[in-house]
Amino acid sequence: MTDNEKIKNMIENAYLQQKQMIELNYTQFKNIIENAYLQQKQMIETNASIMKNYSNMFGNSEIVSNIEKVESHFLALNEESKKSMMHQLDLIRDNFLSIASRIKEEYTNMPNFDKFVPNFNCSERPK
Repeated sequence: MTDNEKIKNMIENAYLQQKQMIELNYTQFKNIIENAYLQQKQMIETNASIMKNYSNMFGNSEIVSNIEKVESHFLALNEESKKSMMHQLDLIRDNFLSIASRIKEEYTNMPNFDKFVPNFNCSERPK
């Protein structure tokens, strides 16, 4: 294996590691967003339920109806926030993958890496 082939192999390995890291980070952030969404949803539903129970205890059905509307709006807002964050995360991942791929291509398409390889025995390298 020539120095050139070794370097191109190193570039390919570095690219694959970078791609794997991007996908891993994407999955972790996706899970964080999903968990935050579920926690927020549970908190909205719990708070609305508590407020509805207190309002029912005092026989005020109009307030219960308003609480249900507010709960519905908050749940919809929470859902839209999740969708927006997931969309942004997808764009970021695609951008990082695209950049990593372009960098790999640029280095892979270089005809000769000899100028980057140190010459430790101080002999003249072929041009």
